[in-house]
Amino acid sequence: MTLNDPLADVFSQIMNAERRGKSKVLVKGSKLTIRCLTIMKQHNYIKEFKETKTQQGDLIEVMLNGDIN
Repeated sequence: MTLNDPLADVFSQIMNAERRGKSKVLVKGSKLTIRCLTIMKQHNYIKEFKETKTQQGDLIEVMLNGDIN
């Protein structure tokens, strides 16, 4: 399955994890995703994020606050 909108997919993964009460979620990484997560961190929507390089591609581990509605 191909992704038509990777950023929307990242936001959906974050929202779904928040609704389930998870404390962290892994999302696919890109420059745009990192920029958006940086803004979300500045506005205290997420705690922190870490980039991880794997053989399958870049992944970002996002630590959640539980503050997203």
